Amino acid sequence: MSSPKSPYVSNNGLYVTARTNQSVSLAWPVEEMVIVTVVVIPDEPESSSKKSKTAKSKKAAEPPVTITKEKVIRVQNGNWGYGNKLTVDGLSPDSVLVFHMKRNKETEWGTQVVASTEPTPASTEDLNKAVEMNSEYLVSRILGNSKPINLRKILVAHDRYGMTPLMVACHNGNVGIAKKLLEVGCDVNGFSSGGRRTPLMFACITGMKTIVNLLDEHGADWKIRDKCGCNAMDYAINSGNLALVKLAYSRLGPQSVHIRDEMTGWTPLMRAGEFRLKILIYFKFY
Repeated sequence: MSSPKSPYVSNNGLYVTARTNQSVSLAWPVEEMVIVTVVVIPDEPESSSKKSKTAKSKKAAEPPVTITKEKVIRVQNGNWGYGNKLTVDGLSPDSVLVFHMKRNKETEWGTQVVASTEPTPASTEDLNKAVEMNSEYLVSRILGNSKPINLRKILVAHDRYGMTPLMVACHNGNVGIAKKLLEVGCDVNGFSSGGRRTPLMFACITGMKTIVNLLDEHGADWKIRDKCGCNAMDYAINSGNLALVKLAYSRLGPQSVHIRDEMTGWTPLMRAGEFRLKILIYFKFY
């Protein structure tokens, strides 16, 4: 077995094969007894300017924690012999580690192999909180550090109000976050868990034309109706934003203003007459 071409290979063949948030797996090219030493590097100490501000900073930095692994591994097929794999587990997430290896007690240590554990996977709550806080930085960091399988899970999850992260971004009017979520594959036509509303409906509720245009460009479906039988046009009328109503009208056609919802029995035309005189006038002449 030959070691791969990688910067994570020591001069005696030790290299990293896999990483999780709590472990690092190692391998070496020859099956024989080895001694592997792992050094966990602590966080960098604060700068001298910051140290002078606190009493704790006067203390000397604690030395690195050292974990020594001396282990003879039998090969996986059950035959007696020495292995060429080792997984160091029980580590902290997002930790930097240094690995050494020597063939036996008489030989010299090989060069260092430096690796780090993965960060802890972001949870649904982490992403929802970042979106609610309108923090594009945190959202970008969570999306960038999430593996595809975890990313798919947190993008479709609902918060305590039954909304996905994209719905919250649309309701808050945060175009930057909404764009980032759409770029990584958030469902533009996903439903809320309670009222069966879509991100487009939430954007129309708040009358955010910029986000509505963004969703429209990504294939938002204007014909979808919520649990009460209302579509995005109904919400656009309620917001009083004539520009949104014009866009909805262009997507749904003239007949759409005569379709009744299932809860009140109102049509968009009736809703416009009740709430918004300018919109009613628009329907009358167009």
